[in-house]
Amino acid sequence: HIDAPSHFFENGVTVDQVPLERLIGPAVVIDLSDTIIRRQPIEWRDLEKWEDRMKSLARTQSQAHGSSAGSMVLIRTGWDQYWGTGTYFDHPFLSKYAAVRILATGITLIGVDTLSPDKTVLPSEEISELEADFSVHNEVLGAGCLIAENLTNLDRIVDGRWVVSLLPLKIGGCDGSPIRACAWQMKQ
Repeated sequence: HIDAPSHFFENGVTVDQVPLERLIGPAVVIDLSDTIIRRQPIEWRDLEKWEDRMKSLARTQSQAHGSSAGSMVLIRTGWDQYWGTGTYFDHPFLSKYAAVRILATGITLIGVDTLSPDKTVLPSEEISELEADFSVHNEVLGAGCLIAENLTNLDRIVDGRWVVSLLPLKIGGCDGSPIRACAWQMKQ
C-alpha cells in the first residue's frame, strides 16, 4: 500500500499525480529484523549506519534524473511474518526523529514491512483515532514524500543492489493505493 501526501494533507499530491520515476528506482534496504522489539520505536541510532548510503543514493538519483527522481529506503523488521494475526498490530514503528533524519538524507519514500510507520492504536487502548500519534505520516507526507506499508519479502533483497518498483493503481484523486511491489537485482 502507498500513501500520498493527500492522505493527510488536503492540498497534497494524490497518487495519480506522483511521477512514476519516484516509484521505480534503486533502494537502500535496511535489515533490522535481528534487533526489533514488539511495539518499540525504531530510533535514528538504529539507522544511522546507513546514512551515507541513503545520502549517496539520493544524490545520485537527483543528479541522474533531476528533482522528480525518487530515492527509497525500505526498512525490514521481519514483521510481515505476522500478517493475518493479531500480533501484526504490535509492530515496531519509526520514531518521529528517525523519520526526520531519513528525510534529511534526501530520501523521498520510506517503505516498511509493517502496518504503518507509526504506532498502531490497539482496540484495547483507551485512545481515540484522533488522539493517535501520526507524527511519521505528518513529517513524511508533509514534506511531499511517500510512504509504502505492508511490504513483504524484504529478506530476499537485503544483500546486493536492487531496483524496486512500487506502482499504484492510477485512480484520480486517491490519497493511497494498493501497489504491486517488485524488485530486480542491478548488474554489478
